Amino acid sequence: MDPLLEGVVAAAQPCSLALLLPAAGATVLAGRRGWLVATACITGAILATWGRASGLLPWLDPSSAGVIGPALAVVAVVGTVLLWQASRKALDPNTNDSSQTHAAGADAFRAGAGGAAVGVAAGLIWQPCVGPALGNVLSRLPDDPIGLFLPFAGYIVGLLLAVVALAALPHLHPTVTRRLGAVPVRVAAALPLVALAAVLVTGSHAQVIGALVRISSP
Repeated sequence: MDPLLEGVVAAAQPCSLALLLPAAGATVLAGRRGWLVATACITGAILATWGRASGLLPWLDPSSAGVIGPALAVVAVVGTVLLWQASRKALDPNTNDSSQTHAAGADAFRAGAGGAAVGVAAGLIWQPCVGPALGNVLSRLPDDPIGLFLPFAGYIVGLLLAVVALAALPHLHPTVTRRLGAVPVRVAAALPLVALAAVLVTGSHAQVIGALVRISSP
């Protein structure tokens, strides 16, 4: 099976939730900037997981002794704050057109940086349910990390294809944008990001990920 297609299929399995839910939450929280956040989140997840799986960045292991786990928790918190700020300012009715124009660049930076931070933090604790296509890629990845980058990235893109669909929702109709901007929806979207930071701070990410993988195993 093609890695991209295998990633699409794997998105329905519990083992994918550790990566899929934070990425989806970040995208919904970003509202009309969902395209930017989804792209940044997917890119961050690809680079982080590829670097770790290929052995090029072996120290990027949040389960090892040291400061990686707490540092990732800080990254997740900062990403959540940046996304919340960007989405709040975009919805502020008191902001005039001139102010919005001047602030657009800063808010876009906040949204992109927040999405990338969430993608990196979630990607580094995520453990995939390895199928034949991904298993073949992972087995050869340490020997040819550059040559197998695209197949590996294709799997992540397939896994997060639903996030791309979520990014399109605010552009379908103004009513959808208003509803996604409601406080309850934004709070619900932020919950996976808060949970990501919480499991990293408490060091319980290994147990949570292990449980998701066991549930996914036949």
